[in-house]
Amino acid sequence: MASCDICGGISNLRAIVEGAEINVCPRCSRFGQILRSENSRFQSQSSAFNLPEVELVQNYGKLISTSRTSAGLSLQDVAHKLNLREKDLLHFEEGKIKPTEKDCRKLESLLHIVLMKQEPSVEQREQKGQREQKEQELSSQSSIARPTKSKVLTLADVVVIKDKRK
Repeated sequence: MASCDICGGISNLRAIVEGAEINVCPRCSRFGQILRSENSRFQSQSSAFNLPEVELVQNYGKLISTSRTSAGLSLQDVAHKLNLREKDLLHFEEGKIKPTEKDCRKLESLLHIVLMKQEPSVEQREQKGQREQKEQELSSQSSIARPTKSKVLTLADVVVIKDKRK
């Protein structure tokens, strides 16, 4: 998950606040108009919290199909147990669509398989290194006092929010 651009908390929403589209937590969503939830994304944006990124394994469709058949379960059985549509489960097995992280966790639990790996790819490692280098450059140039709790500079660290009701 991303961090809230206002308070630095865990964000799962996108909102327009003062004309800018930003990540917000449910508490800060009252400052703007909510656009959409970030739950639809598969990959976690947890690098700010130093948690590993998760990736879907390459052969996820075949893995789901073979483990389901070896367990003696039909598409209908698995779909009913996991509260999924049969059509979606079939598309997962055929590799036409990728399951969400939540659906992957359900399938992993029921079929005793691993669909998500937590090892970042080479590209992600390079991007993370570049991001850290830019953050170090910005922190050395910035005169703003950085928060001690979080490594990420948020909007709340820079601006003062005025209450309109006063």
